[in-house]
Amino acid sequence: MIEETFKDKMDRFVWKVKAKAVVAKENAKQLGQWAVEHPGESLALLSAGGAFVGGINKLANKVEKRRDEKEREKEYYDPQTWNWVHTKRKLTAKEKVELSTRRQNGESVTQILDSMKLLRR
Repeated sequence: MIEETFKDKMDRFVWKVKAKAVVAKENAKQLGQWAVEHPGESLALLSAGGAFVGGINKLANKVEKRRDEKEREKEYYDPQTWNWVHTKRKLTAKEKVELSTRRQNGESVTQILDSMKLLRR
């Protein structure tokens, strides 16, 4: 069996990419010709496609916003270190009460969460 050299592999890869580019160029020409021949249908497809993309964009923004809100529930500001501290999970009501009382006693948020084994590193 003959071992293929890196140069041979790259030549084969470049050849495949060029072949796909030629096919894509031909497809684009055919699509352009069809759009010129059928202006009504092409306009309808463009407007439907724009609405579809707009809907997908809105949905993606909502999902991202929801994810950000969930991440913010796990963040606490530590004024002693001037940093935001991230927890492994959302704190329960009991843990929040403990955090606030220990914070009022002078402990830093980082130390409290570390002792509660909730600090994400």
